[in-house]
Amino acid sequence: MSATTPIAVDLAGVAPEDAARARWYGLFATLFRAPPSAQWLAAIASSRSDEEPDDEASPLGRAWNDFARACAQADAEAVREEFDTAFIGVAKADVIPYASYHLSGFLNDRPLVELREHLAGLGLARRADIGETEDHLSALCETMAWLIAGDAGPARDFAAQRAFFARFLGALLRVARRHDRAQRRHRLLQACRPAAARVPRGGAAGLRFRLSVTIAHQE
Repeated sequence: MSATTPIAVDLAGVAPEDAARARWYGLFATLFRAPPSAQWLAAIASSRSDEEPDDEASPLGRAWNDFARACAQADAEAVREEFDTAFIGVAKADVIPYASYHLSGFLNDRPLVELREHLAGLGLARRADIGETEDHLSALCETMAWLIAGDAGPARDFAAQRAFFARFLGALLRVARRHDRAQRRHRLLQACRPAAARVPRGGAAGLRFRLSVTIAHQE
């Protein structure tokens, strides 16, 4: 595998609504990568605003407030156990977060090859020191965040965002319905698709996220 360098976003260099969408995908990448800590649950719960009724009028606003209410009632240890059961499992996880499995019925199949070819066309690849494959949902969300607000081309192209979302993320939207907590994440992800017109002012804006956990620039 060739050398890679970290990807990054420049949230100040894009329109506020695009910065908000990039933050949402960064949040999704974080939530599907590992169970949220007690601090994250508290931060999400406190982000719900009852003072901005306009935000409730959007699908994303409603989905976020539903998710925030669930986080306010959640116990971090119980969420960790639920995450392990849903996404890891002892024999087979309840929810398999790999696009290849849902697009072809097999892990590490043709869709993963196509994803790698697509990423290469964007100048991206999996980090050399990471064993997780590129079709994990967290890696796909990482890539979407970069496509929206990346600090280098071909990021910030709406057609590229739409094409990537439709080809590799769309199939996974159906998967989260199998699990209650994951279902709330599914509604958030669906509401934040590239075609979503309105992004609420609150929500993910106050939460920090890291990119280049899995995906990086290919040298």
